[in-house]
Amino acid sequence: LKAEGKKFEYKIYENAPGGHYFNRTDTKLAKDSRREIYRFLAGYLHPAHPAD
Repeated sequence: LKAEGKKFEYKIYENAPGGHYFNRTDTKLAKDSRREIYRFLAGYLHPAHPAD
């Protein structure tokens, strides 16, 4: 993406409980990451009823 001049965002979660599966659990980190993902997608997809 960088080589093609594309805009992108990323976040690295260091030592997240559950490893690659951490986003599917009910920890505070997982819930916060899902909210962050929903806000990111809403910025591009403009849903009628965005998730909180």
